[in-house]
Amino acid sequence: MSITGILIAAACVGIVGIFVGLFLGVAGIKFKVEVDEKEEAVLAALPGNNCGGCGFAGCSGLAAAIAKGEAAVNTCPVGGEEVGKKIAAIMGVEAEASERKVAYVHCQGDCERTTTDYDYYGIKDCRMMSFVPGGGPKSCNSGCLGFGTCEQACPFDAIHVENGVAVVD
Repeated sequence: MSITGILIAAACVGIVGIFVGLFLGVAGIKFKVEVDEKEEAVLAALPGNNCGGCGFAGCSGLAAAIAKGEAAVNTCPVGGEEVGKKIAAIMGVEAEASERKVAYVHCQGDCERTTTDYDYYGIKDCRMMSFVPGGGPKSCNSGCLGFGTCEQACPFDAIHVENGVAVVD
């Protein structure tokens, strides 16, 4: 192998690299996606929980809807009135009074109000109850089982099992 073959190969690779780099640079400019600055500012003001409690697919979906005028500025149930006021300032509108929304467990099948059909000695996990006949040891098959799977899954420490029923704080 001669030095000329190596130089020719290096030149070819260098020329192809320059061509690909220029092509990607032009394509990046040509196909650039325009981003609404208000949408980005609203997204930064939202708490970032991506819970979907507002009815949109996460905080980015809500931010896009607010920027387009399809949702009210105080739609975020997690942020509450404080976040609503920040977003109203960004959008240049006045925030309406918002009502605080609180989640609660409808089932009141605690240890005193419901009976147990059998003693369960398996894994204490509500997700596992879908495999158990009858949906769990409590007589109510659609109520809270009280094993605390929701408590473990909640990253905000807002759910606690008290007397066999999940309570949302």
